[in-house]
Amino acid sequence: MAQLGADGADPRIRAGCEILLSRYIDSNGGLSFTGTPSDFNHCTAGIMGAALIDFGWLDDRRLQGAMEWLAQTITGEGVADVSSRDTNKRHGKFRNSSPPFACSANATGAADQEYA
Repeated sequence: MAQLGADGADPRIRAGCEILLSRYIDSNGGLSFTGTPSDFNHCTAGIMGAALIDFGWLDDRRLQGAMEWLAQTITGEGVADVSSRDTNKRHGKFRNSSPPFACSANATGAADQEYA
């Protein structure tokens, strides 16, 4: 809806954004399909984050935290190895499709290769 020019000030849009931010941020701070770390997906998190930014939620701390988590899972900076006991900072490298940012969900590009 954001890409089609929907107004972020519309109460219906604001309500939908609030639902995303209150229900779909998992325990480690990342946006996910269900609000649990196991349902995290880079593409979906990025798309949801971009829409929330377009709708005017850039200053929301929950969104800032989610975008920081997304950046960390891409760069690996600040993310614990999958064997870490700190589950709030743990992310399995096998779920990360970067570089070259190929989609692991639909097997495009070199997504089936593992990058460290």
